[in-house]
Amino acid sequence: MVPMEIQFTEEQVQALREVARNEGCSIAAVVREAVSRRLS
Repeated sequence: MVPMEIQFTEEQVQALREVARNEGCSIAAVVREAVSRRLS
């Protein structure tokens, strides 16, 4: 994987944390999955 630095709004971070907590995974995993879906 290639490391990247991105910035989110506070609201986006809160939503990402909630999704990650509900799915039992990391925020990075949520972001990777979302990007994969968008690029498919």
